[in-house]
Amino acid sequence: MDYLLGRITGGQSVRDQAIICAVPIQRATLLLGDCLGLYLPTLIQWESCDACEGKRVYGDYRVGYAHAQDNGLVAQIVGLYAFGRGLRFKSLVNVSLRRTGRQEAQPDLAYYLGEGVTLPVRSNSPMDLDRYAPPDLTIEIAATSLEDDLTVKRELYADLGAREYWVVDTDTVQVWMFAGDVDKGLLEPVDASRVLPGLSSTILAEALRLGQSEGDAAAMRYVLGLKG
Repeated sequence: MDYLLGRITGGQSVRDQAIICAVPIQRATLLLGDCLGLYLPTLIQWESCDACEGKRVYGDYRVGYAHAQDNGLVAQIVGLYAFGRGLRFKSLVNVSLRRTGRQEAQPDLAYYLGEGVTLPVRSNSPMDLDRYAPPDLTIEIAATSLEDDLTVKRELYADLGAREYWVVDTDTVQVWMFAGDVDKGLLEPVDASRVLPGLSSTILAEALRLGQSEGDAAAMRYVLGLKG
């Protein structure tokens, strides 16, 4: 069987440690997390190698302007929308979610929404989902990882018990929302959020387009002007 080979090099953090792994060539792209045993919010490009020993491909997991801009916009939109409707919320950026026997995840954004949620103790360790409920909402900003975000990660977040999952495509400014039955481990497409009632994928996409073209304040004015 032919294999793909990848390597990451650098400093002392998990993201920077030198890691080599070989995977079947059937997958033209592979989440960096498949190497690390973690799902990190990035896609790494791989190249073929004749033999897995001694040949290395260096992955690029840097974050570009479009991803950074949309990540910030979505965070502001969700926070402002929840605040405007009097919802209690806690936002998390790039938090690691860990549950025994499951693949670990690291969404770009995650939110606890509403009352009666026991929030994790403040620490720098990955969130222990064996001990605490998973975030109500997880979000991935897709710059180069759209296919995996809509398939592999959707299944992952369903398995981890997320109530709702969104994917935002930075290229087309399209938004996908998924919600479902946590007990069944399913996340199915929906047109509007269930954890943020009244916020549809269409509204979120329009706010993003305004923010991209006219600045963050334009997106905020649009959200503040929504009725409900």
